Amino acid sequence: MQPTPPLVTYPVLVYILFHQVPSSVLESLHGHTTISCNHSVSSYNIILWYQKPRGGSALKLIGHILYTNPTVEGEFQQTFNISGDGAVKSQLHVQKLKAEDSSVYYCYKNLIITTFISDSTKPLAPALPSLQGWQHFSN
Repeated sequence: MQPTPPLVTYPVLVYILFHQVPSSVLESLHGHTTISCNHSVSSYNIILWYQKPRGGSALKLIGHILYTNPTVEGEFQQTFNISGDGAVKSQLHVQKLKAEDSSVYYCYKNLIITTFISDSTKPLAPALPSLQGWQHFSN
């Protein structure tokens, strides 16, 4: 009997190209701006937007777009809109800029997989995104 050769594994590298437009924004108070985010992997179905306020350490979820369905969190609904396809592109629209909107903004892409139980019509909760694939924008 011949000995089993050792199992050799190689890391799989996935290159995801991210674009940010613009890389930084300078706007006047009460003005408006749009930040765009796109990437090269069309199999993803959700893009999330986060804000990191000046001097703050925690990221705040502004909202997300899943496929073409945007959701904006309550505290951001008066100022922010989200559009795009959820797969490879999204835009964060900021209306009526206030001083507290001066922040670093992040977009994040992920794949949400909804699993159905065979004898139920209710999907399981989608997995929370891991911290990979970040792109940031500074204002």
